[in-house]
Amino acid sequence: MDDELRKLATDAIREFLSEHDDARLALSVEEAAERAGVSRAFLYPYVLSGELPSLLIGRRRLVRVETLDRWLAARETASVA
Repeated sequence: MDDELRKLATDAIREFLSEHDDARLALSVEEAAERAGVSRAFLYPYVLSGELPSLLIGRRRLVRVETLDRWLAARETASVA
């Protein structure tokens, strides 16, 4: 019963967070890649090299939303007219 209740609670939390993405402070590398519109395989080398700073919490590697947004903004290029 505890496992079933835990799963229901986890699912409810995930659903809430997906609906309120702005409430999240950090994302998994996969979620960060999705937010950036690139693949996980594209983004991961930048994370591992430290070019895109990340946090290691236990075995989870997380990217702060603010850090990802700044990193993306720094890579913007002006359109050539």
